[in-house]
Amino acid sequence: MMLRRDFMISAGACALSYPSLAQENDWDYDCDVLVIGAGAAGLSAAVRASELGARVILIEKREIIGGNTLISSGFLGVIDPVRQIPLGITDSEERHFNDIWINGGQIAKPELIRTLVKESQRMLGWLENKGVKFRNEVIEIYGSHHPRCHQPILPNGTSYVRALSSEAMSRKVQ
Repeated sequence: MMLRRDFMISAGACALSYPSLAQENDWDYDCDVLVIGAGAAGLSAAVRASELGARVILIEKREIIGGNTLISSGFLGVIDPVRQIPLGITDSEERHFNDIWINGGQIAKPELIRTLVKESQRMLGWLENKGVKFRNEVIEIYGSHHPRCHQPILPNGTSYVRALSSEAMSRKVQ
């Protein structure tokens, strides 16, 4: 167990080893929501908070935005009758829940999985409204056990980062 004092000493030592971190900074920024990390999750949080009227600052530790999203496969597992039914694919929230629950080793909180499954169609629509373009098909990928994975047009997570960062900039997220 690390005590707060030990953590502070370690953090101070790390900061001193990086001159740019050890310098005095006179920051005077004000916001309602501070989002840390500019991958797909952080960009989504920043955009949504801005949509809800918050003044948002988004910070990223790297020189570029995108995080692990840029190296992900980009597949998004969502029940989508608009794409699935014309392909003869039947799906359900219960089936999607069971796939996640069983593949995840039955250790997640079931209520969180149910929320994810229930809101996934709305999330897909939100992403498409922000400019993320998906192929007009759904596929089964390794581990999914059912064809419900959506693949963006651009490779990896590029579609998410481009669309969400553009939306964040147009909404004046700092």
